[in-house]
Amino acid sequence: MKPSSLLSFSLALLLLQYSLAEADFQKTCTDAANSDSQADHDFCVSRLLGRPDSIEVDTWRLAQIAAELAINNNDIGKVKIGQLSAQATDATLRQLLNTCYLLFDGMGRADA
Repeated sequence: MKPSSLLSFSLALLLLQYSLAEADFQKTCTDAANSDSQADHDFCVSRLLGRPDSIEVDTWRLAQIAAELAINNNDIGKVKIGQLSAQATDATLRQLLNTCYLLFDGMGRADA
């Protein structure tokens, strides 16, 4: 999933913060997917299933967890792109990777 999709998913969860006080994260993922075409239900569930603290929390906390995941995934992407850029021998490829790195860097600031 692209970082912009993960950010979209995070924002969709934020919009759903006023739902039930204690959210079933699978229902919240369904609601997010229904309210935003970029939010992927299966991706949402798989990401939140890996977080024990997401099992019984309110929607606001689920949104915070989703935002943390977006920032972490973005940071991992930046590191990988930086490594690829450092290894690139083709100047055009290196320039494209550097541009991509800057875009990921901007996304990280937008997520935070």
